Formats: sequence, C-alpha cells, structure tokens
Amino acid sequence: MATRRICRSVAAATILIACLWTGRRMTAAQVKSDEQIVFLPAIARETADGWEISVRGFVYEPESRPGARLVLRKYLGLDDDTWSDEERRIFLERTKPFLIDAESRRTVRVRIGPVDQDLAPTDGSGAFAGIVLIPSDPNLEKPLAVEAVLPSGDKRRFTGPVEFVSKRGLTVVSDIDDTIKITDVRNHHEASLNTFARPFQAVANMAPLYRNWHTRDGAAFHYLSAGPWQLYPALDGFLHTNGFPSRSVVMRAIRIRDELFGTDTSEEYKLRELRHLLAQFPLRDFILVGDSGEKDPETYGTIFRAHPDQIRRILIRDVTGEASTSPRFAEAFRNVPPDHWQLFSKPAEIVAP
Repeated sequence: MATRRICRSVAAATILIACLWTGRRMTAAQVKSDEQIVFLPAIARETADGWEISVRGFVYEPESRPGARLVLRKYLGLDDDTWSDEERRIFLERTKPFLIDAESRRTVRVRIGPVDQDLAPTDGSGAFAGIVLIPSDPNLEKPLAVEAVLPSGDKRRFTGPVEFVSKRGLTVVSDIDDTIKITDVRNHHEASLNTFARPFQAVANMAPLYRNWHTRDGAAFHYLSAGPWQLYPALDGFLHTNGFPSRSVVMRAIRIRDELFGTDTSEEYKLRELRHLLAQFPLRDFILVGDSGEKDPETYGTIFRAHPDQIRRILIRDVTGEASTSPRFAEAFRNVPPDHWQLFSKPAEIVAP
C-alpha cells in the first residue's frame, strides 16, 4: 500500500539521516530552549464532573544535516531534475519537520484554562500524550487552547486548539488521503509527489458536504490519518484553506522498528484509534468516511461488526473502480446491512445519512 510504502521509506531514510548525527541520551527533563513542541488538535469529552481533554503532541529539535534531503528524496523515489521552482520550494518546506531529532524523556507541562499539569515523558519518537481534567464551571470561557508551560525566561508560545464534543450527537470520522485530499495512494511515485512536492488538492465538493453535515446535523469531525505527524502543519493549512469544519486530528508517530519490520500496520493503527474513540463516546452516532484505495472498507467493516449500534453509516469513495457487488466488498461488509454502507464516486451521490 502506498501510504505504508511512504512511511517505510521515510523510516529507512531516518535511519541513514540519524547516522549523520550523534544524538544525546538524557534523563527526563523540561523542554529546552532549542527544542520545539507540536500539539495536535485535542478532543474534550464531556463527563459528569467537567471535561476530559486528550492531549497529544511531539517534542523535537530541528537539525541541519548535510545531504539529509538528498537521502530522503532517494528513499521516496523522487527525482527533482524536472521539478519546477514551486515544487522545489514545497519539497524544502514539507521535509523540514522530518529533518529533526525526536526528543525522548522530555516532560511537557500544559495549561488548559485554569489547570496546569505535567504529562508523561516523551517516548523514543518524541511523542507525548495525557488526559487533563477541567472541572465543571458555568463561567468557563470557550474556545480553550492547550498551551505549553515553559521554563522561566523562555518567552516562546506553543499552543493547540481544543475541540469540545458533548456526550450525544453525531461524529464524522474521516480519512484524509484520497478521501478528502487527492493523493493517488495506489501509485507510489505520484503519491510521493502529491505528498511532498505539489500543492495539496481537495477532492471536489467534500468540504461543502462536511460543512453541510456540521451546520445541518451539528456533526463533530475527527480526522484519522495513518500519515506521519510531520505532515500535520501542511495538512492543517490544507483543512483551513479549503473550509473543512473545525476538528480533532490524529496522526502517527513514525516508529522505525514498526515501519521497517511491519509490527504495526496502518489498518491496525486505525482500528486501535477507532476503538478508543468509540469507547470515549458510547452515546454518540458515527459516520465513517474513507476510500477504496487501501484498507478503509475492511477496517470500517470490522468496526461495524464490533459496534453496530454506534455506526450510523459507512461511506467509501471509489478510487479503484470496483463494483459494490465485488467479492472484496462482500467480504469487507459481511454482516453489515446494505443500507448502512455506500460506495460513491462523487459526494452528490451520497444518500443523506
């Protein structure tokens, strides 16, 4: 699968790039002045006592390593001899977050509204995660943001949005590549170019469809991507520019062992995240939107069979030209009622959920 091939290529390149730099092992410590923090959009779950906010992010140190981009481009199978100036500029910008040292054993202290809290130290990929509890308060002003509390004298600001989601309602879980953004994941070369060297292009009319669900049905949105977190800044700009509704976002930390030795596939990652999300919101209805290019039909079918009362609809954008009656879909949606899933080519074909 192209998404997995890209992740494995990036992981392999990361190993070689790391050989150009000797990192330091350090005990748990605060974030240093030469290190950066990226927060993914957090999701706030309503509880009897207030709000439970799931915070995720990454700590890294930007690095300038001779030949690093050449290594990355080689492993992605890209040749810039025929690139335009714009494509070269985009490649330089998109690959910046990959030319880093992931910082392990960093303790990130966050502030959300009235609460300050230390999260567990970062892991080997620089990732951190934690739950922050905000007590019920009728005077609590929204929207809130997650903000890093830095050591004294450090005037920088690292923040991330918080998406508040009530106990009941509708949540749309959406894939990104070839569901709302044209990537061409089945063609590794084109997928690499579309990911790293070309402007992101939205799938026609998906943003208006999502805005309609948000306005008409009050839907909350949760974007679930198997892509590496380093693409989040570019994807965040893409979502805003194209008018997709406000949302929470989950993206993967590249773990070199997992990508090179296949211990955690994109399907397993998405299943794990979906199970967690459904457990967080047992009273909400879910629409799952994906595409036929990789394993979304199989993943969503598996989730439906385990949680049929929570899944209102499964919608699959056709990028492979397979008939809805094909053996693949018959197996993927085994025991899923026919009126609970739909294959579509254009958003206008979607039957109102």
